[in-house]
Amino acid sequence: MKKGFALAQAIEECEKQLASAVKKLYGIASLPAKVEVSKQFGDLSFPCFPLASQAKKNPNEIAEKITQYLNAFYGLGGKQYAEKVEAVGGYVNFFLNDGYHAQSVEEALDKDFGGGEEGKGKKAVVEFSSPNMGKPMHVGHIRSTILGDAIALGLRKRGYKVIRSNYLCEAGTQVAKLLLGLKKYKVGAIKDEKQLLDYYIKINAEIDKDEKLEKQVHAILEKMEDGDAATLKQLKTIRKITLKPFKENYAKLGVRFEEEIFDSDFVNEGKKLALEAKEKGIARIEKDGELVAFLEEYGIPNLVILRSNGTTLYSTRDLSLADSRFRIYNPAISVIVTGSDQLMHFKQVYKMLELMGRDYTNRFKHVGFGLIYLEGGKLSSRKGNVFFLEDLLDDAIESASAQIRGRETMGKKEIKGIAQTIGVGSIKFGFLRVSNAKNITFNPEKAVSFEGDTGAYVQYNAVRAKNILRKAGGNTKASVPKNTQFNDAERKVSFMLSLYPDVARRVSENFEPHALCDYLLKLSAAFSEFYEKCPVVQSEGAERQKRLAIVAATLNAIESGLSLLGITVPKKM
Repeated sequence: MKKGFALAQAIEECEKQLASAVKKLYGIASLPAKVEVSKQFGDLSFPCFPLASQAKKNPNEIAEKITQYLNAFYGLGGKQYAEKVEAVGGYVNFFLNDGYHAQSVEEALDKDFGGGEEGKGKKAVVEFSSPNMGKPMHVGHIRSTILGDAIALGLRKRGYKVIRSNYLCEAGTQVAKLLLGLKKYKVGAIKDEKQLLDYYIKINAEIDKDEKLEKQVHAILEKMEDGDAATLKQLKTIRKITLKPFKENYAKLGVRFEEEIFDSDFVNEGKKLALEAKEKGIARIEKDGELVAFLEEYGIPNLVILRSNGTTLYSTRDLSLADSRFRIYNPAISVIVTGSDQLMHFKQVYKMLELMGRDYTNRFKHVGFGLIYLEGGKLSSRKGNVFFLEDLLDDAIESASAQIRGRETMGKKEIKGIAQTIGVGSIKFGFLRVSNAKNITFNPEKAVSFEGDTGAYVQYNAVRAKNILRKAGGNTKASVPKNTQFNDAERKVSFMLSLYPDVARRVSENFEPHALCDYLLKLSAAFSEFYEKCPVVQSEGAERQKRLAIVAATLNAIESGLSLLGITVPKKM
């Protein structure tokens, strides 16, 4: 967190005062607990339970004594953030004064509010999305795509130079199966990626019934890796057909990449690394001919790194990718965003690299997320149990368009632009609001709904703030007058504003955007109450100036927070 933010200063000050009280009252030199943002009473709170255990006293009694001591101290005057302290249920609760609230609003007017410099001069690579070639993107791809983008945006906010990488998969068995299907069914011209999916589903059903077809799949893999001209020509066609709709989906989502790479580019180097592991005694050929890295002594399952026919696997290509990424970019941190079920895979890959003298473990972070289920079962392209991402985004945009047409008189082009901002924003917010570890049961109708705690609600409050500032003459450079007083509704907003820098920082540290979504909903609720209770344009003098500052600061915080989620604010709603 940047120095000077009101919350950090207030916590530091309260802890100093508590330390003085604890030493004076109980002879204990250091605080056994920290001051936290209060969940129920006051603004900040200090739990007395660890101290009670140490001092062998009742926590309620300790809280009462400390409160009496501090209130007597505050009665002596002097500058501090807390105006009073209360003891409730074993907690010392601090209530912050108008000076704190004024500082919070002033800080929230800063253009770089919530930013940091921890990453200045450092690089970060974030790999995400990574769909398979030869199939349309479905709703199962959205979680990696928008979560990875949010992580990249969060790291950029901390000052990192971020390389967003899309690692596209075309060298594995899925594409080999598709090539077998195209050959077996004598397919001529291919219309689109959805037709490719139909053939993929059809050939998988046949492979399930006839194991002999697996040998043909592996034969195609050998041709792919040996550079067979006819096979590579087919791959090029599949790549061309698939990439166009991929890019259209990314454009709708507002997601872009600095790097677009293919796993087929890492086949040869992956084989070299596999053989190096064999030479160093890390891997050996088993009876069935597979080259296996032995990792069990490190508490990690063994890893197959070459098939018996010499072709590569995901593990082989991931070894090469990880090694080249650190050699080329030398990032301070490299993040990979995939399903949680792949965590062990990356532990195996990075342990192998460590044993080979390439220890990148401390700079690597795997961010996993739960599965997405359609109501009725798990998503599976292989079985045809999918909901296309293109359809989800189009449905959300159409749903937003219908609502706008009912409220505003606008031209078709303007409606389309605003509807995309609202519809796609709601989809992003809805998925990001769920904790990474949790599974999601996907309901298409609920996904495009704007009712309840949604991204549209947050956007709406930002538009409200814009409208107030426009009516007031566009005064976005407002400041809080000295010695101004804050009522309860104003305090709720200003206190929420003071929390934003810490929330924004934690998104880039913990890679959990759901906390930011929850924060934005709470800030929006506080602002909505302020909007109802505190006239802005109609007020006068210092009161008007203060409230305009609160509005401008809230708009700045909401726009900043939404931008970290890859969401923008429309001009109107």
